[in-house]
Amino acid sequence: MDWLRRLIRRPADPVAAAESFDRDRDVLYAEFLTVARATGMPRELTWESVEANGAPLMVVDRAGQLVALAPVVVTFEPVPGSEMEEVPQAREPRPVTALFTFERGAWRTVGRAVFNLSPAQVVERSGGTFVPVSPRPTSR
Repeated sequence: MDWLRRLIRRPADPVAAAESFDRDRDVLYAEFLTVARATGMPRELTWESVEANGAPLMVVDRAGQLVALAPVVVTFEPVPGSEMEEVPQAREPRPVTALFTFERGAWRTVGRAVFNLSPAQVVERSGGTFVPVSPRPTSR
């Protein structure tokens, strides 16, 4: 049974995970949009689109989980009849860092988004929650 625990807890290979993210990027962003839309946040706004805005930053969280901090641009549409309908800024595209976790060999999302911060700023302000990892081998 120890071998099974070690297998399950084995850290993800950042290189393979980054390649997997690149390969499945469109599907992952579509999944993020669907899940984020279902959260109902921010209130009185409907998630309309999510577009890539650069390469994701691979990090490890405190639990040792591989996380992709993906820079995206999100557009919203105010809910008809809401107070936001009269706010012009509600329709302006917003920079967002979308979070994806690498679990059991696949990328997943719960629709977690950090508004108005780049992935590097998320790491910087995380208080050590996220530590960058190099997804690509470096040459010497």
